[in-house]
Amino acid sequence: MKKVIAIYLIVAFVFNFIWEMSQVALYKLHFNGVLDLILVHLRATIGDVIILLVIYALISLILKDTRWILKNKILPLVLTSILGFIFAVVIEKYALLTWRWGYSELMPIVPFVGVGLSPVLQLTILAPLVSFVTRKLFGKSN
Repeated sequence: MKKVIAIYLIVAFVFNFIWEMSQVALYKLHFNGVLDLILVHLRATIGDVIILLVIYALISLILKDTRWILKNKILPLVLTSILGFIFAVVIEKYALLTWRWGYSELMPIVPFVGVGLSPVLQLTILAPLVSFVTRKLFGKSN
């Protein structure tokens, strides 16, 4: 399982770094050059990877199975998406309330929850996608 988790973390890092870099214009951020831009997004990506690791652990507890990621089942992927959505909304609410970051006028806002669409989609989509890609890299098992 160590190899599976390592691949999961690598896939999570790559997908989240790409997403983080692609949404730069949606935030009110100031950078002191390209290196600063990259370092800020590397830090955000590490946070995203930790969140996905927590989601993996929570699904393992819910299903009482640490090998759920290798099984060809839809329920774990649905659960990862739901947890990703919840984590995103809570983190964004906290960050906005504590002025950790703000949105530019380009960020679409999710109605009723008042947070940015991009970060919500990020965890809602990437949590199951990372799990699915990891599963595919190791082949299916039932």
